[in-house]
Amino acid sequence: MAEDRPPFTPHHATQYTALSNDMRFYADQRFKIVTVFLVTSGLLGNVVKDHSSVVLCLLGSALAFLCLSWELDTTRWWGTLITQCQALEDLALQSGNMIPGYKHYKNQIERSGLQKVPHPRPSHAIAAIYLLGGAAWLLFAAASCRCCY
Repeated sequence: MAEDRPPFTPHHATQYTALSNDMRFYADQRFKIVTVFLVTSGLLGNVVKDHSSVVLCLLGSALAFLCLSWELDTTRWWGTLITQCQALEDLALQSGNMIPGYKHYKNQIERSGLQKVPHPRPSHAIAAIYLLGGAAWLLFAAASCRCCY
């Protein structure tokens, strides 16, 4: 028995546009959070180099792990949005309302040349920035602690 699906309506098109806008928002938000993290870490690092402070180092580490948790939640939510967009694309394809030649989000462009070389996903690279930053702040905190030497 074939699954009965409703036809693609203007409501679905509006929902698709809203989901796409949300995906763009989260991509933009990711860039802004990384920028704030790097600038704040730089400012804290500039203060810590002149005035050794365990509290500031722990603050930098807390910031890194806060940003990491934010990144993980954002990545999970973005995955939910793309799944919903793909379901709407499938509905539009079945109803004949999809723009001819348009492909799903997941495989928009064929990879060629260096693009075929395996590389980390952006979410993994950003998570690594936060993990390395947090670990560096913890090392600075240990080095700043007078009880360690």
